[in-house]
Amino acid sequence: MQPDTVQALESAARLGALIRPALVALLLSGLWLALGRAQLALRQRALAFSAAGAFLIAWLAGVWMLALHGAFARILGARPAAGAILVAEVALVAIALSLLVRSRSIAAALDAAPAWWLVAFQGYRVTGLVFLRLWAAGVLPASFAVPAGAGDTLIGIASLGTVIAFWRNSPRARTLALGVNLLGIADLLCALALGAASGAGASPLLGYPLVLVPTFGVPLALMIHGFSLWQLQRQSRSLHSVAVPSPPQRA
Repeated sequence: MQPDTVQALESAARLGALIRPALVALLLSGLWLALGRAQLALRQRALAFSAAGAFLIAWLAGVWMLALHGAFARILGARPAAGAILVAEVALVAIALSLLVRSRSIAAALDAAPAWWLVAFQGYRVTGLVFLRLWAAGVLPASFAVPAGAGDTLIGIASLGTVIAFWRNSPRARTLALGVNLLGIADLLCALALGAASGAGASPLLGYPLVLVPTFGVPLALMIHGFSLWQLQRQSRSLHSVAVPSPPQRA
């Protein structure tokens, strides 16, 4: 392996080692604050927070250990198996969302949290520039790195711009948030498909640290997009019910 390739992968590993635990900590901190804003009982808050924390920490620790031991490269080292990544990740997101939307505590937290919180989470995707660096170092193919890196970076910038729109109480803020979420989902699904198509054999996409992108980073971002869309829908419905007065009742 060329020195530039080794250096690029080591830099990506260091960046991921900082960002992924920070994202989990940020999500859990935001959840605890949102549960508090929802004025739930302490026991209810603790149960929801503990369940979410256990899930996120176990998920990250599990895929991290598997990646370090090369498990994904051994299991998904063939093109048909690599193509199954897309199906598995979408299924994981769908199952997790379908379970979590049934939680009254999570629903209350989303209703109480500002809409810009979940949009702001996507700002970390400006680090998608690392894919372009890996392409320049010859680690990743251009067919994956360029659209994935450019798409992630643009979504990260757009999400930060949307947060500013919320802070300024712009009437277009919710429309921008809807657009960022839909485009962000499309970008992630496109990246998964491209990664699966190029992830055969000894591809670095199946080894540490890059395999943590499809096994943790992408599905987590998809879940946050899903929660943000659900939050926008719930809050819009609430605003509409307040704006439209009930018809007068007859005496």
